[in-house]
Amino acid sequence: MKPIRKRLEKARRDAGLSWEIIEKDYILSWVLAGIAANAKLQGELIFKGGTALKKCYFGNYRFSEDLDFTAKEEIARGDLLEKEIKKSCKIATNLVQKFSPLELKVERYREKESHPGAQEAFNIRGKFPWHRDFLPKVMVEITMEEPIQIEPVKRSILHGYEEEIFQEINVYSLEEIIAEKMRAILQHFKKLEERGWARSRARDYYDIWRILNGYSNALRMEIISPLFLEKCKVKKVEFTNPGDFFNNILLDYISKPGNNGWVLWFRVYPHLNW
Repeated sequence: MKPIRKRLEKARRDAGLSWEIIEKDYILSWVLAGIAANAKLQGELIFKGGTALKKCYFGNYRFSEDLDFTAKEEIARGDLLEKEIKKSCKIATNLVQKFSPLELKVERYREKESHPGAQEAFNIRGKFPWHRDFLPKVMVEITMEEPIQIEPVKRSILHGYEEEIFQEINVYSLEEIIAEKMRAILQHFKKLEERGWARSRARDYYDIWRILNGYSNALRMEIISPLFLEKCKVKKVEFTNPGDFFNNILLDYISKPGNNGWVLWFRVYPHLNW
């Protein structure tokens, strides 16, 4: 097997991305493997979000810098959770050694303001042989008070880099991912109305489109609507009709310079009829 630096360099050239993004993507996979191999976390943390689409459903997908989870009610919190995240990174370090002498370091991230989902977060830094210090940083974010509507599924971790990860992770079903992203779009509009600004949710439109196109024959379409409505109810998000997703205020905000995550996707998918 080629040295890790040569394999990452090839992946970087093929994807046309920076070293930093490729290093972070590599680290995300092995942190995920460490969590999946930790007996105290493997059944209590449910993987979700855009990184779950890349690492469990598509493989070749948009890159991210974090791992998002929803925790079951039984999970430990605070210092006990931090201990298990550190243990997961130690497991990950042991697992990756046959491929790369990667080192990992965990730092608790403390929110400046209380998070509406009672979120806990951890910064994880990696050190490759060519680094003098722990440089690439990824984040593990765990939402503590988000009801999981339907049974998660167990999926393999899609990694690449001429390596294979054998651990499997519990992940949101595609139907629940769609429902959550639909709710996130409307919640984004609610924040826009209240504050006049919010993080762009362009990626959510893209993710929904990719799921509908890539997994249309496998989706249980009949359960998405009730899942979405229940998620709106939990977060007190108002929904009146499908036009809510294409509100002019929302679309104008997304289209502004700096918010339009659409630009890259139009280059990649020029045939797309939005």
